[in-house]
Amino acid sequence: MGRYEEELHFLRRAEKVDPLDPAVLARLAEAEFKTGTLETATEVAKTNMQWNGETIVAQLSMAEMEIRSGNYSAGHRLLLTASNISPDSFELQSILSQFYLDVGMDDEAYQLASGNPVYKAFTDAQFGDREAVEDFLTEAPTFDGSGDGRGAMYYFLGDLDAALPHVQNAVATLEVTGPADLGMHEATWALIWAHVLVNGDDPDGEVILRKIERRLEGLTPDNTKSRDAFVAGAGVELLRGNQDRAVDWLEAAFENGHVFMRLVRRPIFAPLNNNARFQALSAEMEVRAAGYRSEFSEQIQASLS
Repeated sequence: MGRYEEELHFLRRAEKVDPLDPAVLARLAEAEFKTGTLETATEVAKTNMQWNGETIVAQLSMAEMEIRSGNYSAGHRLLLTASNISPDSFELQSILSQFYLDVGMDDEAYQLASGNPVYKAFTDAQFGDREAVEDFLTEAPTFDGSGDGRGAMYYFLGDLDAALPHVQNAVATLEVTGPADLGMHEATWALIWAHVLVNGDDPDGEVILRKIERRLEGLTPDNTKSRDAFVAGAGVELLRGNQDRAVDWLEAAFENGHVFMRLVRRPIFAPLNNNARFQALSAEMEVRAAGYRSEFSEQIQASLS
């Protein structure tokens, strides 16, 4: 049993003790998702909303499941509702900021991230502002996120060589290459580690790639709606040198409502810049993202009136 399966087993027992606790149900939904069962996770989140819909915990859990399923409009409405309850919630600001980056609402994303120095630095990295990132790292010499914060920032900046020692340290500290399975969301983050390590000729990169592939077993572009599965599938195919198969995953993601304005900035997607199918997909993605930006701006204005 992997660590996420153990967590899921524990939370299912906790649910039996208090089946309507919003925090337990939110954690259970996330654990169900980590094991790769998005549909079951969504049902748990719906139950949480049914009984605890007035709580920010239930709203954020449901919003994340909606977004992961490609239901961006429903997810955004829930996030705005949550912001009316607790506008200063760091968790809410993080989710909303990353979501806005996905649809190209860069100004709104940056404004939300600016309230927290760590979130701001990660956002600066995704915008390619190396000077701002270096300033943050100088002012916070002990910062390393959950073990891979510096590596991720350098990766977002496109400097895989600078990221390498930090990623190697994180992989060792977090025991990523150990026997425990990766969760579905963790698999998308593990793509960063795999890409950096493969680029640096570190054999642990291949180990992590195989673990991501195990998490994706049984999933294809045609039988999932999971945002994380689409990203992980495309990333693995790119690292294996299969551009067409990578685009298959991204086209399926688009067909299921997803847009990836933030993710396609990552170095792992650079090989697709001259791919005709990906260029066509990117153009369609921008049109949809523009529609989302218009819709969400109207929703924001309505929530303020």
